[in-house]
Amino acid sequence: MTNKFLLPAVCAALWLIGCASPKAALDALEKTPDPKTAFDAYGDFADNYKNDPESVRALFKRGEILEKDGKLTDAKIEYTRAIERNRTLEQKNERFATASLYRLSNLLFEDYKNTMPDVVVPEGVFGQQPTRDAIRYSDAVAKKSDLKKTLGANIVELLRELPKVGASAEEYAAVAQSAAILSEDYGDGFAAIPKKLDTLTNESGKKINDAKRIVASAQASVDAAAQYSTAATDYLKLYEQYQEARADSLVSKNVLEVLRPVAEKSAMKTVEMRYKAGYAYEKAALMYLDAKAGASVKNAVIPASAETPVPVPIGDVSELVYLSAINDRFTRPAIEQAMKFYRAGLKSAADLGVMTENYAAMSEQGILELSQMAARRADSLARQCLILFDSTDAAYQTRLNSIQAVSLQDTVDLVAKAVKLKTLAEKYRELISAAMSEYDKAFHALKEITSPDASLSDTKERAKKFASAMLAASSERQTRLNATAKKWLDVAKKNRKKRFYAGASSAYQTLAEQFAQSTEKLSDEMKKNDVLK
Repeated sequence: MTNKFLLPAVCAALWLIGCASPKAALDALEKTPDPKTAFDAYGDFADNYKNDPESVRALFKRGEILEKDGKLTDAKIEYTRAIERNRTLEQKNERFATASLYRLSNLLFEDYKNTMPDVVVPEGVFGQQPTRDAIRYSDAVAKKSDLKKTLGANIVELLRELPKVGASAEEYAAVAQSAAILSEDYGDGFAAIPKKLDTLTNESGKKINDAKRIVASAQASVDAAAQYSTAATDYLKLYEQYQEARADSLVSKNVLEVLRPVAEKSAMKTVEMRYKAGYAYEKAALMYLDAKAGASVKNAVIPASAETPVPVPIGDVSELVYLSAINDRFTRPAIEQAMKFYRAGLKSAADLGVMTENYAAMSEQGILELSQMAARRADSLARQCLILFDSTDAAYQTRLNSIQAVSLQDTVDLVAKAVKLKTLAEKYRELISAAMSEYDKAFHALKEITSPDASLSDTKERAKKFASAMLAASSERQTRLNATAKKWLDVAKKNRKKRFYAGASSAYQTLAEQFAQSTEKLSDEMKKNDVLK
């Protein structure tokens, strides 16, 4: 009776003395029950027959044995050796080179999924008085990016080689989907970072400083959106390839039947990924809306100059300007990006016939909620600016009326308050213009998605109320400031001891002119903005 354990070893020995073909020897080794014996024999073959195409198969088999044994790092080395060996051969072994690439990519994909984007949070970012330290991404982000790049290249090569080696339609479809899954997984990793930062505390129980947290969380949300956007593009490409295959008479019905559910899923995923990108930007916008001015802003001063002989504290004005800048530079762009992706998701849903998923409905709801967000913030800031102007105006008049014999300190105080008033009047004009522009953008955004009449009417009503209120406020202050300037000039002319009122009169005349410009600008915008028509 033939010993089944001896037969593979005999065949291997015949190969070594040249009495069996390399293929026959490897075929025999596959029947070896002892993996260690087979592993060593495959290694000997690969080392002794480096120019033989079967050496690629031998290295693949070594990787396969290691993978089954759970030695994944070593398995990746052997699969890589098989791929590299094939590239050096004049006569290729595409079957086992492609199989090696497939197995290697599967292992790398597991590494990729297990490598999650993370952050390094230095001690200096905790508490209300943080250092200049910043939250940064950990090395895991660079590692995941490198893996994504490697896997992306592998996927391209596999999609090119799989048909050549007779891979099934199921195998091809699985590889094709993985390109989009890479980006979706990466996006999910970035999207999880803000929640972690919200709850993280140090050993003393202190939470991360709000400003530091907002900057890091918003950046993670933006990076998540970028990955979701890439995933949407990849899913859409897969869907389009299926449509091309349907039009190709050479593609069998069996293959199309395998690819059909993949294409349907890809269409749904395209809409989902565009929604997720929009939602990530929406979260960034909401984070920016939570931003608060730090101590350096609240303690800001205008340096001494020819106009202001001493530094002028303008913390309250500076805080208003800071919040306005946040709205212009960060909140508004994030809102625009969110709405762009929401609109793209709605378009994809219509173009691809994805009517059963709720992502389209959520995208539309996102646009409805976001459309007025920047407008309301600009509206609120304009009103705050007006309130601050009025309180500073009252403080100026109280200080002026309290002076009996003007001193240097009196002059300095009046100049400081006049500078604040001038700055506020200029900012007010900018803010009402910005708010009107935002309301107009909101109106057009709602029209693009054929928004319900109630939403359009609400936007128009809010814009009209704002414009009317600000027009009345500008006109009223222009009239009041002119009257005050004239009164003070009369006082200066009639009372030599009150000649310093002339300077106050000149300052208020300038303020009246600024509000006249605001009135004129607002009147012009009310005529041209569609939201008010």
